[in-house]
Amino acid sequence: MAEMSKRTKYWLIAGGTFVAMLLGGFVAMNLWLSSGDAPEEFQASEDLGGTPSGEDEEGPATVDIAGPASGVWMIQIDSASDDGVGYRVIEDLPIGAPEEVVARTDVVSGSATVEGTTISEMSVEVDMASLASDNDFRDGNVADRYLQVGEFGTATFVTTEEIELPLPVQEGELVDFEVDGEMTLHGVTRKVTAAGRAQWTPTVIEVVGSVDVTFDSFGISRPEIFGRSARNEAIVEFKIRFVPEGDVPEGEIPSGEEPATE
Repeated sequence: MAEMSKRTKYWLIAGGTFVAMLLGGFVAMNLWLSSGDAPEEFQASEDLGGTPSGEDEEGPATVDIAGPASGVWMIQIDSASDDGVGYRVIEDLPIGAPEEVVARTDVVSGSATVEGTTISEMSVEVDMASLASDNDFRDGNVADRYLQVGEFGTATFVTTEEIELPLPVQEGELVDFEVDGEMTLHGVTRKVTAAGRAQWTPTVIEVVGSVDVTFDSFGISRPEIFGRSARNEAIVEFKIRFVPEGDVPEGEIPSGEEPATE
């Protein structure tokens, strides 16, 4: 009996140590995956608007500007302006308060067609494999298991209605917009509404906004890792600049994509 008692004690200690190691590893992985402070939402660029030159004691001067010139405008990502597209989601944790997770990419392409005072069509394409948060392990797990970027490498948004530009506007004025479109994600296309603010100069159109989506509506399981589970609701955020097609320097990739190799 004494020998059995020693064996029992040994296995209890060994088992307890093993469980403690598992719990410690579980807690350590959750701490490692913790995002800390998530990036703020995209903000409109001050270099395109704000206070025009010519301020005086009576307040800032304002100048009426025309709409963008008619023609095709191409997406040109400006990394200095923190341009890009990404998602924002809440993760519920097994221990502690929920955390906000943000992943973004600047590998974005697309175009907009301006006809007089109307943007007749706009399309945006995003490289899903390049989405990055503050943790590579999370990004790989989400990309491979949930977004399945090997099969569904891109996501797209295409407007399904014209956008009327409220002219005239004043230089530096941000214009609110809401536009319906179709988003294709994970091989599934759904009708969505994008909302945000836009501003422009004779050479640049900038749009900043978001689209509310749910994972299940696109056939995506809610991402989960080490007990951390993303909620079903997510926000697709964007900050994109368009420039006239002819203003893209020859040989430059306007979308932030890598040039094709033969």
